[in-house]
Amino acid sequence: MKVGIIGAGPRGILVTSQLFNQYKYNSDQSEPLSITLFDPYGVGGRVWRADQWDGLIMNTPADQITLFTDESVSMTGKVFDGPALFEWASSEEAMII
Repeated sequence: MKVGIIGAGPRGILVTSQLFNQYKYNSDQSEPLSITLFDPYGVGGRVWRADQWDGLIMNTPADQITLFTDESVSMTGKVFDGPALFEWASSEEAMII
């Protein structure tokens, strides 16, 4: 299966992750999976605007952004619990980067 995803921002990355998980855990893998991301700005995209309120990160409140799922998400793949972006940005681990 060949899939093209327009946009390599947070949503495109999450769709890529879910497609991979569905392929890995819920298919017979008889056909190879090929995912191509299209974004002129590369992985991460360009979702940040400099002219908006500082409380927004990536055009969304920072406490609403995460790359992790939790038990509230109904899906067939694995659940990976983790921090929201705001929680991570406030952590000691983020300060190291």
